[in-house]
Order: sequence, then structure tokens, then C-alpha cells
Amino acid sequence: MGEKSPTENLTSPLHLLSHAELIDQCRLLQLKISTFAATEQQLINTRNELDNEVLLHQRMLHFNEQAFNLTRQVDFLQWLAESIVNIFEVETSAVFLCENPEDPKNTFLATEGLDGEKAKTLWNLMQPMIESLTTLQCHLVDRILLEKLASVIKFGQLLVITTPLMLEGHKLTLIAGNTVANSRHYIPLQAQRINALAVFTQQAMSHYINHQKTLTLE
Repeated sequence: MGEKSPTENLTSPLHLLSHAELIDQCRLLQLKISTFAATEQQLINTRNELDNEVLLHQRMLHFNEQAFNLTRQVDFLQWLAESIVNIFEVETSAVFLCENPEDPKNTFLATEGLDGEKAKTLWNLMQPMIESLTTLQCHLVDRILLEKLASVIKFGQLLVITTPLMLEGHKLTLIAGNTVANSRHYIPLQAQRINALAVFTQQAMSHYINHQKTLTLE
């Protein structure tokens, strides 16, 4: 009679197994446990991702609901800045509204977690890059520019999102970032959230255009 396979040994009384068979059985059980643990962790990760995705969309829905009720431009811009931090769980944000691309210094702004004067300085330092973005784009600031901005704020990661020119040449620019000092407290900006920020910016642009049309009618 041939030797039993390790799988058959699992159903055999332990006292009938040889020492070598017991070792094989232990190894097989360890392998099954490891496989089960890995599968369980994958399921947990998938569930967490789905939960985060649902939460993200719930927050974006709340942003849209509140934005519909805001009639003053200053209130809308501030709500936009606050929502970037709350929805995407970043440390700081700023929103810039340039009504005349030929005069970028004449820009309205709102910030969350960021000093207004520092935000203005960042805006001026980033102008060459911002001017090069002519469509709705999400741009992670490279290391060279981050080092230049470090004289104002030391960012570990900074994302810039721009809209194309809207009514009468108006343009929105959003920034979201985490400082070097606090980066460990925040999830890095990766592809999934960057794509969601692009969708969010499209929604913000639609709200702004609707507000402007309403003001024109009035």
C-alpha cells in the first residue's frame, strides 16, 4: 500500500501517523492558515476601500447640497476651501479665483488650514506653472518647485487643480497639500483621490458658472 498524501493525513487519527507525517500535516495546516489569513486581509482591505469610496461620495453630495444654497461668491469660495480639507482629508487648501488672466495678482481667494498672506505668496510663486495649465488638470508639484515654495511653507506633497477659462475668462485654481511636519498624519495623495478631486473640481466649476449666470440674470 502506498504512502498517504498530506491531505489524507488530515483525516487520519493522530496516533496512527508517523513523525514525518505529523510534520507534513503541520506544514499543510500552516499553509492553509496563511492562505486564509491573506484572503481575509484582502477582503478587509477591499471592504475598507469600498467604505472610503462611499464616504467620499457622501461628502461630495453634502458639498453639492450646500453649494446650491450659497448665493454670495465669498461664501461659495470659502465652502469650497473647507470642503477640500473635509472631503479629501488633507491638511491645507486654498481656492483662487482669477477674473482676469492678464492680471493674476487681482485674485480672490479662500483658505482652510493656511494663512491667507502665505497663500497669496504661493500663488505668485506658482504663476508660471499655473499659466501652463489650460484645461482641467491635476498636477502634483515636483520636487524642484516644492523646494522653491519651502521659503513660505515646507510641503511634503502639493496638488494643484485648475479649470479651463469659464464665463468672461474667469478661472478657478485649487490647491491641496500636506506639510512635511504633518505628512505622517495624512494619507498621501494617490491616483484614486486625485481622480476624485478632478471630479470634485468639475462640480465646483459647474456651481460657479451657475452662480455667475444667476447674478447676470438678476
